[in-house]
Amino acid sequence: MTSQDYGAMSILIAIARALPNNFRILQLRSPITMQITSFHRILLAALIASFIGCSEKNTGAAPTTPKESDCNGISGGSAFLDNCSLCVGGSTGQSACVQDCNQVWGGAAIIDACGKCVAGDTGVEPCAVDCNQVPEGDAYLDQCGECVGGNTGRDSCPQDCNGDWGGTAALDDCGDCAGGETGVTACVDDCDGILGGQALIDNCGECVGGTTNKEACLQDCLGTWGGAALRDVCNVCDEDSTNDDTTCSLDCAGVANGGSSVDSCGVCDADSNRHELADSGCS
Repeated sequence: MTSQDYGAMSILIAIARALPNNFRILQLRSPITMQITSFHRILLAALIASFIGCSEKNTGAAPTTPKESDCNGISGGSAFLDNCSLCVGGSTGQSACVQDCNQVWGGAAIIDACGKCVAGDTGVEPCAVDCNQVPEGDAYLDQCGECVGGNTGRDSCPQDCNGDWGGTAALDDCGDCAGGETGVTACVDDCDGILGGQALIDNCGECVGGTTNKEACLQDCLGTWGGAALRDVCNVCDEDSTNDDTTCSLDCAGVANGGSSVDSCGVCDADSNRHELADSGCS
């Protein structure tokens, strides 16, 4: 038996003695009489691996494999290149691009109001929507800024006779454009029954002027409309004509309380110098 055999035998005996009785495989009595074979060596290696090597904790750190960086430069990150070759996902804050209706990744084509794929790379313009939000409709904004025509059920506003869109001016019974923004009042029958006539009711309640051939009444000296009071030369205002010019003195010139008198030559004059001349002789 070689020194290697004795070494292996010593380890085997130590293992066997260390195991509980119910786990002992061999009853080893003498290392001298036991022959070590290749089989024994294999069995010994298996026992060492099973009861010693595998029962001990491996205190050595397992080797680590370096993590790869994502497209955003983050080690072990989840960012990736999308179909538009843009770095998205992970910590980028960006979402992956999608296909438009024309099957172009990240394209700008859209479904328009008519349900067609337009814009982007399609070369097709979106269909028009009228002011009533009807695709390819006929409604439009008129001169008054209202949506009319099409399926709105409304007609466009017209111009009035003053040229104002949606205005209220109209031709009156006299054929004149009146009302609205014209500043003109529509003509009516006057008090004499003439359409657009000039006759009117005066302050005395009479229809005068126009085609009536009547003059409007006036105020008399007492302030009465159509009154008969008159002011005489004595400045007396009343309706009594019998006292006219009797309440005051009239000089030779007919002036109430005037200073004129008839000189010796028979001349009515208020000039005292002429009176002196007359006294010396009339010329």
